[in-house]
Amino acid sequence: MAAIEVLRLLGSASEALFAQAGLHAQLARMEWQQEKRRLATMVAWAMFAMLCVGCTLLALGALALIIGWDSGYRIHIAVTVGVAYLLLASIAGLQIKRLSSAGEHAFAATRAELASDLAMLRSRL
Repeated sequence: MAAIEVLRLLGSASEALFAQAGLHAQLARMEWQQEKRRLATMVAWAMFAMLCVGCTLLALGALALIIGWDSGYRIHIAVTVGVAYLLLASIAGLQIKRLSSAGEHAFAATRAELASDLAMLRSRL
């Protein structure tokens, strides 16, 4: 194809291309809103996890000191407190991992639409 034919083809299809670009921009805005909600949820869960861990550390550490200081169960209490800390951290970590893995699918519809449009344009040129 000569350059003039390509320019003529693009000129005749410019309105459709602009309309398609507008649709892509609208889809990208919608997906960006979803991604922002997902990231905000991740931050909220991370903050909640840190708050839980901090409060639990303080409360259980104080409780362990109060109860087990003069008993023979100091080690058992310390192990129990440690297991509780690990359990809370694991729950928060699993939630963050679940939300983080959803990021792989961010803008999937936009990428698919752009790929199909590029394939169509390449087939016609």
